[in-house]
Amino acid sequence: MFRGSHNIKLDVKGRIMLPVRVREIIQEVSEGHVHVTIHNQDPCLLIYPTPHWLEVEQQILALPNIDSADYRDLQRFLIGNAREASVDSGGRLLIPPLLREYPELNKELVLAGSGRKLELWNQSVWMARFEDWRSAQRSKPDKERDEPITFSL
Repeated sequence: MFRGSHNIKLDVKGRIMLPVRVREIIQEVSEGHVHVTIHNQDPCLLIYPTPHWLEVEQQILALPNIDSADYRDLQRFLIGNAREASVDSGGRLLIPPLLREYPELNKELVLAGSGRKLELWNQSVWMARFEDWRSAQRSKPDKERDEPITFSL
C-alpha cells in the first residue's frame, strides 16, 4: 500500500529516485517491475507494480466497448500509453520521454501514494491542485463533509 507524498527530482536522463519505502514495496510486490501510464483525468502519471497493473488492465479490457466510445477511449488512453519499466539497482526509475510530456514533468516533482498505485505530478501543478482540493473541502457544508464516500476501482 502506497501512502504519503514525497518531493523528488527528475534527473537529466529522465529518471526519478524512488524513496526507500516505495522501492521496498515495489520490490516486494513485483520484483522491481512497474507499468507507467497517463491518468485519464488528471495531468499526472500513474505507476503500478506490474501485478496490480495487470488486474487493472483486465478490468479495463472487460468494459463493454462495442457500444461505448467512452470505454474505447479509456482503453486507448490508459492501455495505449502504458509502458513497462523496472527500478534499477540504484533505486531509479526511467520515465519514458513521451510520458514525461503529457503531465509536463520538469525537475521538481511530487510522488504521491494512492493505495495500490503511485501518482507522479509536476510539483507546481500538484500544489495548485492541492489548494483547490483543500478549498473545495472547506467550502462544503458540514453535513456534506460527514456523508460517507462511496467509490469503486
